[in-house]
Amino acid sequence: RKYSQPNQPLDSFIQEIALELGEKLQRKYAKIKAKYNARKEKIKRQIALKLAQVDALSQEIQQLKTQIAIQTTLSILMKKKPQVTLRNKIEQKQNKIARLLQEINDLKYKLELLNIKEKEEIDKELEKIKTKIQTILIKPSKKHIIVNQVILLWIPIP
Repeated sequence: RKYSQPNQPLDSFIQEIALELGEKLQRKYAKIKAKYNARKEKIKRQIALKLAQVDALSQEIQQLKTQIAIQTTLSILMKKKPQVTLRNKIEQKQNKIARLLQEINDLKYKLELLNIKEKEEIDKELEKIKTKIQTILIKPSKKHIIVNQVILLWIPIP
């Protein structure tokens, strides 16, 4: 409940209420942002870590390919069979890269979902406040101004 000051004009009283509701909206907005930003930062750190792992694995694959080329050249010169284990290692690392890339895509999807949830929650809070501001009803017989669940009493004193 909020009461007006004696002889306070109705317009200024309504504006005061609107300002209070606006401040309440700002506090809720900041709270929602803080909640979702922490989650987003965690996911972004996970994505960066997985991208670093992908880069490291790619470099290892390049080194293994170089070793295969050297072994192939040596096997041709020495007439021996090249080792298959390096090719298997490359295949394992490529599979691991594929899994990491899938995990990165999953994390990006989670990040998008968090952005959507955050926007929906902010919009919901904004809509609540807007309806409170817009649904100010004046009941002249009782001199009440009702804002949804908040009852405001305005009594002009002559």
